[in-house]
Amino acid sequence: MVEKEGVFGGTSCFSGGVMWIPGNRHSAVLGPDSIENARTYIQHEAGEHYDAERVEAFLANGPAMIDFLERETRPISWDWRSAPTWR
Repeated sequence: MVEKEGVFGGTSCFSGGVMWIPGNRHSAVLGPDSIENARTYIQHEAGEHYDAERVEAFLANGPAMIDFLERETRPISWDWRSAPTWR
């Protein structure tokens, strides 16, 4: 990371290391979360660059990746956030 200011911080400090994995087993506690809502959101944001095959792979395998990380690594401290929405 390169910071243009004399101190470290800002949105770059926060955003590095954030993952959005829709449909994982923890996300239900944050409110509405569905694979269909995630697909719609990604489709809207990607526009003409939407790659259905890649998105389906992400949606199908993301929750299993979270389970794998929790099962196979040292304890992870998660900071759960609400999922992005598109209406």
